Amino acid sequence: MSNKRYKSGYMFELNTKHVLEKKGYYVMASRGSHGNLDLIAFNNDLILGLQLKKNCNISREELNKLYNLPKLPNMYLACLIKNNQIELKFVGKEPEKKIKEKIIYDLTNKGDNYDWNTKTT
Repeated sequence: MSNKRYKSGYMFELNTKHVLEKKGYYVMASRGSHGNLDLIAFNNDLILGLQLKKNCNISREELNKLYNLPKLPNMYLACLIKNNQIELKFVGKEPEKKIKEKIIYDLTNKGDNYDWNTKTT
């Protein structure tokens, strides 16, 4: 069971990375590090630190760790949760409306029928 959960979470991470790269971000994964962030993505305008959760929620302890991470001025931390739908929760400083809308668009506008559960090529 845990191997199936691990694979499902791993695929969610790969697909999120793929979506961001298609939007022009450079993305670094910290796979297997058991750190606070799963992905760090940046482009010319901003830096995103992402904790990804699939079929579960983020704990208060994990939120506190994210909240206490050092941040650059144009860096935003968020938790991307996929259960029945995709939910984005910002941690700490929330971006202004225009930036927030762009981040949400970049993370959720996947193009024609992009399936978050399929393997990327």
